[in-house]
Amino acid sequence: MATACKLGEEITIGTTPVEYLITETNVTLTKPFQTLTVECAAANSGTIQFSVGETPPSANRAFAASAKVVVDGVQNGVYNLWAVGSGPGQKFTIF
Repeated sequence: MATACKLGEEITIGTTPVEYLITETNVTLTKPFQTLTVECAAANSGTIQFSVGETPPSANRAFAASAKVVVDGVQNGVYNLWAVGSGPGQKFTIF
């Protein structure tokens, strides 16, 4: 089951892959697909991997502190954003 989150909310991730469902209470997402901007926190000591619709494969690019990445193809509730950190306490924000 996906973890609910809001756009602009800082999310803390560890070494267990997590699927994120964006709460549409205060925002309407573009249908059918959404392009998201994800920013890794400047204080991160490790990296974070992202993917759409599946657990991030080990070959996916890992993003370090302060990195910004555009993620295409998110279909909220069907192809959700997934993330996994290289260590505990890694943070990122979805815009």
